[in-house]
Amino acid sequence: MKAIIPMLTLLLLGCGGPDNTTAGEPATVPAPRTPPEGSAPPAAVAFTTGDLRGTWKRTDYPYGTLEFRDEEVKINVGEGMAAPPAFQPYRLADECPAGGARTLAGTEQRYLVYGSDVCEVLTLGNDTLRQSDVGESYVITYVKQ
Repeated sequence: MKAIIPMLTLLLLGCGGPDNTTAGEPATVPAPRTPPEGSAPPAAVAFTTGDLRGTWKRTDYPYGTLEFRDEEVKINVGEGMAAPPAFQPYRLADECPAGGARTLAGTEQRYLVYGSDVCEVLTLGNDTLRQSDVGESYVITYVKQ
């Protein structure tokens, strides 16, 4: 028993502390990874039709929804429509084909183009989707259902 105590003491002192350093030695910190010189950082990717898939509900009006499936969108503005909303083809674009559009802010904004080249700006957040006209005379916020 008397021989075990000195062996345990040597074992604990020789193995080091919780950061696996021995007594008196500084802990080594790994150098941060840097990309090889001359390589570009990864490019940011704009959102795609797959990111929009599903139903988005207006935050300020219970009957307004946007429903995206594949390459079609159904825009339901709410009650009182002359005809029920129907799915129609759409595409996402970085430029408005009708012209006169504004510059989009980064990868979180794209143009929603539908009908006869109608352009609206979509801004995708973590759990929200904002829809506005090019001049932002209106902004509608949706949450994913």
